Amino acid sequence: MYDRFIKEMIEMSCRVGQMPDYTQGGGGNTSVKFDDKLMAVKASGCKLCDITEKDGFVVVDYAKVRQYYKTVDLTEKRDFYKESSQFVKDNMVKLEGLNEGRPSIEAGFHSLLEKYVIHTHSVYGNLLCCTKEGESIAKELFENSQYRYLWLPYIAPGFYLTLEIQKQIELMGCIPNIIFMGSHGVIITAKTLDEAEKINDYVSQSIRKKLNITELYGDVSVKMESEGVYVSNTPRLIAYLKGKEYTDEWFDSNILYPDQAAYLLGEVTTKNAEKKARIDLSSGITKYYVSYKEALTLEESICAFLFIMDEAKKNNLETYTMKDEDIAFIMGWEGEAYRKAMLNKK
Repeated sequence: MYDRFIKEMIEMSCRVGQMPDYTQGGGGNTSVKFDDKLMAVKASGCKLCDITEKDGFVVVDYAKVRQYYKTVDLTEKRDFYKESSQFVKDNMVKLEGLNEGRPSIEAGFHSLLEKYVIHTHSVYGNLLCCTKEGESIAKELFENSQYRYLWLPYIAPGFYLTLEIQKQIELMGCIPNIIFMGSHGVIITAKTLDEAEKINDYVSQSIRKKLNITELYGDVSVKMESEGVYVSNTPRLIAYLKGKEYTDEWFDSNILYPDQAAYLLGEVTTKNAEKKARIDLSSGITKYYVSYKEALTLEESICAFLFIMDEAKKNNLETYTMKDEDIAFIMGWEGEAYRKAMLNKK
């Protein structure tokens, strides 16, 4: 009955999920609405490129989720993050043959948007979302384009981000096609799959052209050195690191966005300390003392972060870091703990 939409969900997710400049690890999410009730949305912690007919997404009654956000009473003192997450779980619909999963923590805003939604942590989008000049560049590029766009300051993923998007949709009187989220990433949404993918490409190419980014990002990979030890195999990342003077403190004090905090904070060392990612700055080689899946996520995450820092410097853009309280929220959030645990799940 929903075969066509599930196929589109898989194709859309895998295309963007295979691009490390768009998604790193289990970051980013996608959704497709089947009708006026049901929606497929990426499962939390899963990689977009791993979505199949049986795994990587769940189906929820998005009409009920949308209604929840329209009627929630904010005057009451409740844990809305926990409550809203549980509400989405309670309104999952089990399809035959689909394995168990947990809805993305951002299923709420997916319920409000158009039929097709692509949310990425694109390094190009985050060059704007994580720099002080980014909002004005986005306005210059997209305010007078054929697509409706919205810029939001940083709001923690989940409940309050969904409420803010709902509020802005009401104020605009329409659903924006492009949503930039400060210190977070970009949401693309459209009525057709072709249009969603077209807009997604348009946004990145517009930013690349504006900032004169001509070199292709390239593949990101690791290779096994021994059991439980993987080695960097990404020329771009090795070049970023070789001969530099980065310190552990530098990595931990330049947290630009939630996924960087979740995956890298406290896990990277240039001192051969007992950490997951151990960088030899003389060679530019990083060794990872984790599973293959987590090693690749760390490689993708370090590469994305350093790309943003490098291109920002080239373009005289000033990066800004997340507030300590926002980082603490992400690091203490049960939803992020679940996503990280999924890295070690085979």
